[in-house]
Amino acid sequence: MMARIFPRHVWIAFGAFTLLGFALWLLPLAILASVAGLGDTGLAARTVDGTAWKGRMLDASFKGARLGDLQVRVAPLDLLTGTARFRVSALSGEGMSGEGYAGLSGQGIRNVDAQLMLGRDLRAVGVETAQLSGVSLRYKNGRCTEASGQMTVYLADGLLTRAVGPQMSGAAVCANGQLSFRLSDPEAKGTLALEFPDNGQQRFIMILRPSDTLDKGALKALGFVETPVGHKLTGVIPG
Repeated sequence: MMARIFPRHVWIAFGAFTLLGFALWLLPLAILASVAGLGDTGLAARTVDGTAWKGRMLDASFKGARLGDLQVRVAPLDLLTGTARFRVSALSGEGMSGEGYAGLSGQGIRNVDAQLMLGRDLRAVGVETAQLSGVSLRYKNGRCTEASGQMTVYLADGLLTRAVGPQMSGAAVCANGQLSFRLSDPEAKGTLALEFPDNGQQRFIMILRPSDTLDKGALKALGFVETPVGHKLTGVIPG
């Protein structure tokens, strides 16, 4: 025999459901981000404070490249379905937008636009900043399974701009569970690979195609090594 559902039961269930959602919404952001595994997406911060309703990630970074200070808000209704969706933006109002998410199906970021400050090894050769455009990543058990979007790096006026122009760009790629970006200039005079393994150092490989216009002495002074495929430089991304 089917039990009757009285209005009082409905209101009790609704109240319990609302109270649970409110409690989750006031959960400290640091605890929620840790439990959800947000760090597996590559987002990290020196300090995480505030609540799921209104939190901050200070001195944040993505895969070791600096993002600055971020404001984070969690979509409360998604918490009740077992998924945490983090809406992220720059505290200054400019510089980053997008979201991170984490749940039983995996973790990732979605539609992220952000400017990155790169490490000293890249800055030393004239790679000043990087811009992510519409980047979406999905991770499962710590391995990259899906990637889309673009990265563009902007070069300081000097040796590299004379070799390849003012910028290089390319797509996000998942291969063998690892994230990488493969960039080149429009005329393919040079390539830049940024690799983010699950374990070990995150590194870059830059190759400049052979050309009579390259200043070999200056390239050697920066650490480039002449190889059959061109002048090659390797280093670490965070620096």
